[in-house]
Amino acid sequence: MKIDFNAYIGCFPYWENKYAEPTGKGLVALLDRDGIDRAVVLSLRCLFDDVETGNQEMFEAARKYPDRLIPAITVNPYSDLNNETYLKECRDSGAKILKLYPFNHSYPLMSLYNNEVDKLVKTAAKLGYCLSIPVRLFMNWYFSVLPMADVVNFALKYRDVPIVIDCINYNEFSSAVEAAEQAEHIYIGTSALTFMNSIEHLAERIGEDRIIAGTCAPMQIPACGTAKVKEALVSDTCKEEILGGNAEKLLGLQQME
Repeated sequence: MKIDFNAYIGCFPYWENKYAEPTGKGLVALLDRDGIDRAVVLSLRCLFDDVETGNQEMFEAARKYPDRLIPAITVNPYSDLNNETYLKECRDSGAKILKLYPFNHSYPLMSLYNNEVDKLVKTAAKLGYCLSIPVRLFMNWYFSVLPMADVVNFALKYRDVPIVIDCINYNEFSSAVEAAEQAEHIYIGTSALTFMNSIEHLAERIGEDRIIAGTCAPMQIPACGTAKVKEALVSDTCKEEILGGNAEKLLGLQQME
């Protein structure tokens, strides 16, 4: 099974994209075009408008395409949504991944007084979420990038929950890989990697079991996200794990089938 670990639904506010719409129809069309079976999805409304409405938009799309879309949510730690009741409701509705977007929601990932972030992560771990930290929204040089020192310190601090560091590229690669070498709960997402031999380097440094393929569709063409894995100089088994096997195990999808 091919799984895209990092995809979006909803309208993008900066430029027109005919596949960026809230029902999931546009994204599923792109998945079909590239032969991707399922995608982990977040609503862009969560990042540019209202988090709760965006999470609900995502659940509605996932209900329309239950065999294709895997719900991901986000929560601003400094909002009223940072409570166990809401997070459990989302978990019971099928959400498996909690994504953190400090830039969009205006909070520090690491701080001496980050009690609300600490509360959110510990509740998520208790409820069985996987965390994902995209260091940028998708691969566009105009978007801000999270400070990698904060991302690494955060990932190494919370060892009781799987954490996917995603959307890294040239400047963030070494720091992310070094963190993953130190801790087996850290995974690396391939969504924004654009340089030659990046997949080979990852497989050599951290092994094939903790590399997770993503595409940032529909903001990026999903075929580009899968081609860099398909054409990598690694074994076919390694490619299968990166393109879906690792995500299946991480999200417990095999047990559900």
